[in-house]
Amino acid sequence: MQPLHSMASAGFRRELHHEWVLFLAGTASVVAGALLWARPDVGAITIAQVMGIYALISGALVLAAAWRLHHTTTAAHSAHHARH
Repeated sequence: MQPLHSMASAGFRRELHHEWVLFLAGTASVVAGALLWARPDVGAITIAQVMGIYALISGALVLAAAWRLHHTTTAAHSAHHARH
């Protein structure tokens, strides 16, 4: 018997067709972390700006992925009910 999280991740992988959006969100995290690590001397305002820009980009990308997944599952759910 597969663990629940394994089954959920397999279902998520089948439903998500634009995984590049999640890749971009991960890339934004790495870039923001690298900027903050490379220049710890830049000051609080710059750090707040980097974190704010990161939050906007990452949030928008994750919302885009969630929106695409929602439309995919809604269409699949509708198709399933149309057959039965």
